[in-house]
Amino acid sequence: MSNTIKHNKYKDTHLISLTILWGLSILFVGYSGNFPLNDDWAYAQNVYQLTEEGRIYFSNWPAMTLIGQTLWGALFCKIFGFSFTVLRFSTLLVSWITIISSYFLFCRLSSQKSLAFWAALLLASNPLFFSLSFTFMTDIHFLCCSVLSIFFYIRHHQEAKKRDWILATFFVVWAVLIRQMGILLPLLYSVHLLYTQGRKFSVLLKASVPLVVAIGTLVLYTVWRGAYYGFPPQYGNLSLLFYPLKHSEFYRNLLIRPGILFAYLGIFWLPIVLIQLPQLWKQSQKLQRILAISLSILLLIIFYKAWSFIPHGNVFYNLGLGPQVLKDTYDHINIPVQLSLLALRLLKLLIVGAGSLLSVFLFLKYLPKKENNYTSLQLGSTLMIMVYSFYLMLDGHFFDRYYLFLFPLMGILILPTKKLNYSSWALGLAVLFQIGYGTFSLLATHDYLSWNRARWKALDYLTEDEGVLPSQIDGGFEFNGWHQTSTEKNPPTKEHISWWFVDKDEYTITKGPLPFYETYNSVAYWQWLKMDTDSIFVLTKARPYQIDTIFSDLATIDTSNSFITTVDSILLEGGSLIDSTTGFTDQRSIRLTPDSAFALTYQFKNVRAPEKWSIYIWRKSPNDEGGIVLSAPNSEVFYQFEKTVLKDSLGWKLIELQADINTSYTSDIINFYIWNNGKATLWFDNLEIIRKIY
Repeated sequence: MSNTIKHNKYKDTHLISLTILWGLSILFVGYSGNFPLNDDWAYAQNVYQLTEEGRIYFSNWPAMTLIGQTLWGALFCKIFGFSFTVLRFSTLLVSWITIISSYFLFCRLSSQKSLAFWAALLLASNPLFFSLSFTFMTDIHFLCCSVLSIFFYIRHHQEAKKRDWILATFFVVWAVLIRQMGILLPLLYSVHLLYTQGRKFSVLLKASVPLVVAIGTLVLYTVWRGAYYGFPPQYGNLSLLFYPLKHSEFYRNLLIRPGILFAYLGIFWLPIVLIQLPQLWKQSQKLQRILAISLSILLLIIFYKAWSFIPHGNVFYNLGLGPQVLKDTYDHINIPVQLSLLALRLLKLLIVGAGSLLSVFLFLKYLPKKENNYTSLQLGSTLMIMVYSFYLMLDGHFFDRYYLFLFPLMGILILPTKKLNYSSWALGLAVLFQIGYGTFSLLATHDYLSWNRARWKALDYLTEDEGVLPSQIDGGFEFNGWHQTSTEKNPPTKEHISWWFVDKDEYTITKGPLPFYETYNSVAYWQWLKMDTDSIFVLTKARPYQIDTIFSDLATIDTSNSFITTVDSILLEGGSLIDSTTGFTDQRSIRLTPDSAFALTYQFKNVRAPEKWSIYIWRKSPNDEGGIVLSAPNSEVFYQFEKTVLKDSLGWKLIELQADINTSYTSDIINFYIWNNGKATLWFDNLEIIRKIY
């Protein structure tokens, strides 16, 4: 009785501590701000339509089932009204449920409640988990259902209560209705049951029911949605999922991605691994140690391949959390605060070192011994990790936030089932890491929210105070996605307009100045990681003070055998290459062969950067070769060759070159010509050059 009271007292203390720490963390960061983050603008559209318009709606951006999370968000928005702040709060509540559920799960896995508490705290302070908790992304909601289903399945196996089996299956269904990968969750229970109770028909039936229910749920949902609402192109497309298997890129990724994933799992669980490793090392036989070290050294090969890709994004980047997708940062201009090269190498060493320690730990713990050192739970967990990891190897994005699903599964493999004696030095290192881990999560998430508050304050100033339409603004990925300022992504060639649904970029939000833009307004905000203020800039397109248009029909030449243009002083070389039998608007054009591959050469000697150049010419080519060249006298400084097709007509295609001559261009000379870079004969007609000088 006294032990039970003592255990309950520990549990109460741990639960209260986790709750207080979580609450204080939220207060430090702050959850207010009526703006989307990352992809959650698309998930919020579903909630908005359901709560405000009273209809079921599916955004074309997400490729997951999502309906379970939509209903959860709609429940809160029906009570408190729709806003991103309400949706963010709903996720923070789910995160708290996940932390508490993880604690109960880890208590079932480990006899030491202090380690269960630490493992739950590790999840709470995980940079990916913590930062995503302040969004309406699916990662936290899916993880919560996963943890709850695993917990109830384990408790059902231990206590044989039907209620737990029903609850576990319910959370599997709910997970499937958030992400399709929820169908993997019953694997743990099925393997666990078959391993412990044999393969009798009744056991097979009981083991297969949750999997059948999960797959059945997904099938019924897919049929219903397909019949009434349709799907985005990437939803449920198995041929698209397995498409990478046909290409060498997938096999190159197999040398890189496992190292990234394993290193991240190592950093997720580093404190728990650190405090166990000394005792595990002492208890292992010499042969086991040699094998563990040898196999871990072999794994260094995958870490070597992954080295240049660590740290890996979508959420974590260098020295920050949360994607900052703006016109300038996306093009690696005005990039967010970065670590020095030395500090970045140290960070890489920490992450790769954590992966190496994890490999040594797992080899020592699970290399064959005289006694059976595997449990059915560990086998089931290993199977799920392998299947899910294979999915990650196939996925086109391989985002870091996808790794969170593996956190509780790794807990099954890592947490000790017996009492441990901690080495003081290992415990000290683990505590030090935990403090650093949590501090970084707090500061980086605070800075991400602070940056977004400043950004949306700037956007509110434009739209509300200045009356600028969202369709005239490039406000970054989330802004244009939420306002649907364009129905489709922009191609890379659309006048240098950002791809994220931007219609016009008369105004743009950036982290700093941009060429061809003037500062319109700015908003300051505080960053803890920099220990300084920073600013968000509102820029407006600068107007050119001079526009020069040069045109030639490539049919008229002067006495020097050069093409005449609309500017008397500009004559273009190549008049001897006229073909009088083929033309776009008449029977004359310029013909280029492999032996006479260059023409229309002209050296402009009055370049005054910044300038924008737009060059257009009609081209007839049997193999789509041949294009426009703009180059500095030293081509290593600036060189651009383009043959982008804008439209075609009767076998002729209009191609273009768009070039920004930035202030970094120091020469006052630039060379122009057309080039036949193929092996066939080509024809060109009707040249137009537009120079905008700022």
